[in-house]
Amino acid sequence: MKKEIINIYSDNKIKTNEICDFCISEKEVNSSFFIESNKSLLINLIDIDNINSSINIIFNLKNKSKLLLNIISLSSINNKKEYHLSINHNHPESYSRVNISGINLGGNILVDAKARIIQGANKSDTRIEGKITNLSSVARSRISPILYIKENDVKASHSASLGSYNEADLFYLTSRGLTLGDAKKAITYGSIYPLINNINDTRIKTLSLDKIRSLSLC
Repeated sequence: MKKEIINIYSDNKIKTNEICDFCISEKEVNSSFFIESNKSLLINLIDIDNINSSINIIFNLKNKSKLLLNIISLSSINNKKEYHLSINHNHPESYSRVNISGINLGGNILVDAKARIIQGANKSDTRIEGKITNLSSVARSRISPILYIKENDVKASHSASLGSYNEADLFYLTSRGLTLGDAKKAITYGSIYPLINNINDTRIKTLSLDKIRSLSLC
């Protein structure tokens, strides 16, 4: 089967197993993905440029289809980053995992992620996870994971973590010999590096690593 051209800025029908890395360079994204039966889609979405962005994506999953969505977000001072995600489990045994990791230097990061499992989509499995580290007193972040479940025989869960550094974690790391700055880096990088490691495009991975490593966390 001919390989489809995947475009984050348009509608896409996923007929083959796909792995896609996208750097957000435009202010607004409105798109949808239709994942066919027995097919999988892995998307790494990197939004680290110094721009305001509004990301609106709908995913529709068919029988035994699979979605893995990783979002890396970096909000500089006065930036506003918004993510509106809808994951629709429309058929049995569909599977989704959404992971959002953000660093907020003094702007806004707002996440609304909704997962729906309709009646009849039995044995479907969905999870939404979000972690945003605020590095400024003026940083404003919100993660709203919402589950709409109409079927009993499913797995559905979510987690969200917001805020600055945990003082107990900082104390533990500094007591082991790390400087305060290195302890902060270890905590911040520990949450975002696993998503960067999932990036397949070498150029995008290098740009992402360089950007995160250049941050002043002291």
